[in-house]
Amino acid sequence: MSVVSQIKQLFGFRQGFVNARRYAVQQARMRDNLSRGFQKKLNTSFNKTINIVAGQIKDGESINSGILVRDIEVELTAVVKAQLRRVFQTVFDYNDRAYNRIDQKAEDDGAFLFGRSVAFEEAIILYFMNRESFISSISRTQGLLILSRIEKLRASDFTLDQIARDLRKEFRPINKNRAALIARTETHSAAGFAHQSYHKQVGDSYGVSMRKTWVATSGSRTRETHRQANGQVVSMDEDFIIGGVPMSYAGDPRGGAANVCNCRCVVVYTDIRDSVEDDFDPDDFEDV
Repeated sequence: MSVVSQIKQLFGFRQGFVNARRYAVQQARMRDNLSRGFQKKLNTSFNKTINIVAGQIKDGESINSGILVRDIEVELTAVVKAQLRRVFQTVFDYNDRAYNRIDQKAEDDGAFLFGRSVAFEEAIILYFMNRESFISSISRTQGLLILSRIEKLRASDFTLDQIARDLRKEFRPINKNRAALIARTETHSAAGFAHQSYHKQVGDSYGVSMRKTWVATSGSRTRETHRQANGQVVSMDEDFIIGGVPMSYAGDPRGGAANVCNCRCVVVYTDIRDSVEDDFDPDDFEDV
């Protein structure tokens, strides 16, 4: 590619005018669609574990706590990895399309299609490494709840068949609300990291100076500290300060549960040459 073509391509990354409200709505809908699918897969995974344990109990097999936790973790890891790939693929493809609408020639030149690149795979691996302890924690908790239930039923003189029936029909190691919270929070965090990774790669690969803007959403449900951060702008490598806590993106686990659970904020990424409409109101997103 000639120097002239490279320069044209670089300037093609400009989005020009960015409507933060439209961007935020798109991100919220994307995230909600992904989290609903994840919740169903989580429930299926937990039910599968219960059915296996119930079958073992009915057959008179002893349940080893270490093996149970390991089996739960193996199953949950597969579900989470599949979800992360869906989230990252969706986010990277979304951004690929956004930039390619600006400069369609870039796709022909193979300039960037991060959704099908080594950078994409590296981003998934890096994020998953930071969530392994979370998966282990859930697996241990679910295993202990199952074992506790079995011991309680045995103490009540339930037969093996009765214990197996109770596990299948009456017991859930995680309720629907908890599964929904995990699905929403984990999807939101993964999507936030994916957007951050994508735009960092744009900046690093093409020398584009990126900045990011925090957009608070969800109206009356918005945390006050997040509402106060609405419109905060920092450079790509800087952290937002949310209620005194540094966060690189909305859903950043460094913010702790107080800033991450059920958060619905998004971050808008732009070239420093772009203009961002900043007269948005968080109350506009009450129903998003």
